[in-house]
Amino acid sequence: MAAQKKYRTLLNKEMGLVFTAVLAIYLFFRSFDAFEIIYGFTREYEHFEIDEVVLLFLSLPLPFAWLAYRKSKRTEKEFQRRIALEQKMAQMHRMDSLGKLAGGVAHELSNQLLPVLTMAELMQKRFPENSEDRRKMDLIYMSARNANETIGKILAFSRDGDGQSATCDVAKVAMETKDIIAISCPLNISFSMQLGDGLGQVGLPDHELQSLLVNPAINAFDAIGLRNGAVSIEISALERQALVDLPDWQHDAAVLIKIQDDGPGMPQDVGRRIFEPFFTTKTVGEGTGLGMSLVHSHVSNAGGQIAVESAAGQGCIISIFLPPAN
Repeated sequence: MAAQKKYRTLLNKEMGLVFTAVLAIYLFFRSFDAFEIIYGFTREYEHFEIDEVVLLFLSLPLPFAWLAYRKSKRTEKEFQRRIALEQKMAQMHRMDSLGKLAGGVAHELSNQLLPVLTMAELMQKRFPENSEDRRKMDLIYMSARNANETIGKILAFSRDGDGQSATCDVAKVAMETKDIIAISCPLNISFSMQLGDGLGQVGLPDHELQSLLVNPAINAFDAIGLRNGAVSIEISALERQALVDLPDWQHDAAVLIKIQDDGPGMPQDVGRRIFEPFFTTKTVGEGTGLGMSLVHSHVSNAGGQIAVESAAGQGCIISIFLPPAN
């Protein structure tokens, strides 16, 4: 974190200069009782109009102190921006490395699983339809097929999405997905979805856009747990002027998907890792840790950005920005 060290040193130096200037003025008047001396001198020679000269002299440090303060604020802002960029780059490198690792492992597992699927399918035909042996073979085949589907998800995460040309109607897919999420919503949680006008299309196939909506919503349901809570999804179309604060956004418009819940939120160390494949805070058997990594992969492939706002005890807001399809 070279930039962090550099700008922290510069910030400390400038703040030190401001403190030194103020302290020097205070000690000067305090130690030598200069105020009474100057006051008496100006009263004695009042006809020379020295008051204005003295006041001007005493006020000279003020604009310098103000300029130093403004500069320190600009330096602090630049310092925070550099830190955010370094953290973003480090996260991108980490995700890339994990994606390559996941892809390699998935290919190896797929090769080893293929004979199991093939032999299980062949063995199914050797047993009568309702026999105990056929039931056991069906279980073996179903387990192997489910494992293969999980491997497919890992491979989908590891692919960079080159050549992705599918598009979908945002409003249409959102309305279809709303029913799926509503069915999955527990009775103690209220769920709502609001759609804006002019959503148009984005460069994702239907099932990937569904994944962007379903995975964060299900995670929110799990985070709220048994207590009463609320989860909302808002989808709106944004123009360029509403995207000025979004770093590195190169498009003239965006479709914003905002998933918000009032759950327990996430501490910073968890929030930084939610897009890592296989990272999960759930117990064994309750989650694979692939949902949000797939969301991140889909958003990146579509040329979009994703942001997470959360803190312990303050709920969570996931904002997904997708460029409209050409």
